[in-house]
Amino acid sequence: MQITLCSISSRLEQYDTELLVSRQDCTVIYGVELNTERLTLLDPGVLYITSSEESLGLLLDSDCINILYAAPCAAAANDALNRCSDLPVAKNLILLRNAACGAAVYHELRDLLYAWRRFNTNCEKLHNMLLQGCDLQKLLDEAYGMLENPFALCDMSFTLIATPRQLKQDAPVAEFLATYDGKGGFSSCYDVYRNKRRFEMVNLNDYPQLIIEHEIDNYAYMISNIRINGQLAAFISVFEYERPFHEFDYELVAVLCKMVSLEMQKDSFLSNASGKYDEYLLYHLLEKDSLPNPIPELSRLSSATSKASGCYMLVISIRDYERENTMLQFLSKKLEEILPGAITLIYKGCIIAAATRCSSRRLLPEDLQDLQTLLLAHSLQCGISQRFNCLSEVRPHYQQARKALKLGSTLHKGEVLYFYEKYVLYDLLELSTSVEKLRTHCHPALAVLLEYDSQYNTCFTSTLYCYLQNICNQSKTAQALHIQRSTLVYRIKKIQEIADIQLGDAELGLHLGMSFKMLELAGDWKNGDGYAKKPGQGASRFWQGHV
Repeated sequence: MQITLCSISSRLEQYDTELLVSRQDCTVIYGVELNTERLTLLDPGVLYITSSEESLGLLLDSDCINILYAAPCAAAANDALNRCSDLPVAKNLILLRNAACGAAVYHELRDLLYAWRRFNTNCEKLHNMLLQGCDLQKLLDEAYGMLENPFALCDMSFTLIATPRQLKQDAPVAEFLATYDGKGGFSSCYDVYRNKRRFEMVNLNDYPQLIIEHEIDNYAYMISNIRINGQLAAFISVFEYERPFHEFDYELVAVLCKMVSLEMQKDSFLSNASGKYDEYLLYHLLEKDSLPNPIPELSRLSSATSKASGCYMLVISIRDYERENTMLQFLSKKLEEILPGAITLIYKGCIIAAATRCSSRRLLPEDLQDLQTLLLAHSLQCGISQRFNCLSEVRPHYQQARKALKLGSTLHKGEVLYFYEKYVLYDLLELSTSVEKLRTHCHPALAVLLEYDSQYNTCFTSTLYCYLQNICNQSKTAQALHIQRSTLVYRIKKIQEIADIQLGDAELGLHLGMSFKMLELAGDWKNGDGYAKKPGQGASRFWQGHV
């Protein structure tokens, strides 16, 4: 960062100043001088301040380039502008129209340049420490002496990684650190930050952001993210407690974050992972088909799969419009609280969880009420694999959960839990053929019924769908459709007449059931909405030759 004549001029706008820049190549300022009468050697990088017309004349006739003139009156100000513009050698002039402010301007600029020189010295010191191989803790300790305010280095789950060792442990500082204790201390802040899109503000900016939330407390915080290989990895939170923030504190924190990033990259994934053995094993199984050799002895994942009645893979993703405003690492910790014993990992932009279940009964949506509440509260969606019992099956079941998430979020957008067992047939159909071919494999009876419903505004297609879903049980179907059984019997008779089929045939029932799934996957059918078509389009356009 440099102090330029333009930046100085913008700072002095409150004093009624005017800037005339004639030498664009000489606008960097690193010094300021007052009372120029006694000066003999003039530096092109210094801004000289005077309120004397005589001194101004000497400066204009000298090799001096940058001048701030505190004009004693309007006439003197206009005269200075005219003299400067007529000079054969270009000058840079800041005209201050209120001479009484000259001393105040000098002191303000002097303090600014002192802070700038101190900032540069501090940056050089941190760089030298990094080059000398100082560890992360020493880097933070040194930065505390420069910032003169408490700060914390935390991972993306809001769990403390490190703090300066010389922090004053009084009540406000202790409360600040307790926010990042990894035991839910940040939970009270999370909703406030998320609702006001503070996470998005910090995540999308590489420059430190000032956060003040009176709903939480009356303090100010400077928060900046830390990226490793372009990915968010951690953040630094500075607590405005011992002194007010200075503008160069923001610059210094930005530099510190880059150095912390370089230092953290020296450690491997294993040494940085909060779960260590568990995360390492899960990460390995997701990346490779084979088991690591040897399997870490302390892994809860390896012991859980051998003792539990079943394991499930969960893939949880955030809706796109909330992606930059959601902290997945924090939510992964909440997930571990909801699913005791689960191992979680952030992988390819999603929360991956390996969850165990002691009961031999298959997993049902009602078993996951707390999970559904979390998903709904944070705009999340979750795909769940089928049950498995062996570590070597982690990767294929992860792929099941991911496919369930993909299909479910497309076909059933109003839901948040998608079980793969519900989407197995869709997965097979998608793998085996294209969308256009799906339509050609559908039973022609559906085309006939859809065309009839479209022409006469009837509901025979949805009646058939419900009948097949209830395994041709008339009582359950009538109850699901909220109609009399006699009405259902009439509809079934009409369906058989219109489509020229006999619903008692098992092979036909299977084909019709698969046909509905094909249409749903192709986007041509959705239960409850009937036939998905544009106004004025008949059903036959999708199955030409069937009707």
